[in-house]
Amino acid sequence: TLLASRLPDRVILFGKVLPSVGVAWGFALLVLLIGLVTVNLVHGSGEVLFYTPIVAAAAVLLSLLMSILIASAGVLISLRIGTVQEASQVLMMSFLIPPMLAGPVALILLRGRLKETLGSLDPEQTLAVAAVVLTLATVGLLAAAMARFQRSRLILS
Repeated sequence: TLLASRLPDRVILFGKVLPSVGVAWGFALLVLLIGLVTVNLVHGSGEVLFYTPIVAAAAVLLSLLMSILIASAGVLISLRIGTVQEASQVLMMSFLIPPMLAGPVALILLRGRLKETLGSLDPEQTLAVAAVVLTLATVGLLAAAMARFQRSRLILS
């Protein structure tokens, strides 16, 4: 129905991406809040414990970026695959299998150097690098989704 409307392609695309981002990011923020409440109930000892400002900002920013990244990937995948179930399976495989394979490979290749490498990293710099890499990946996938989301091609397929 949306493809037959007069709405521009980008509006339809963002109409697909934004609700997914809202739900995913909302759940991520809810999990952060539940974790905060849990820690305060178990370990509070009468004082309120809170995330450090850098951790709070990183959690909010990185969860938003991940939500946009996965929603954009979902739209790209759904453009090529016919069913929602197939698209979900491909999306999950593409985001779960690479880290599952990279972890053991990194442990085997880095062995003893891993502890000294991770121990020498500055947390703020690590978060900044993660944010930049995630931002670049998110912008790239969103740009690819915008380039590939063309109503004329979708109607004909």
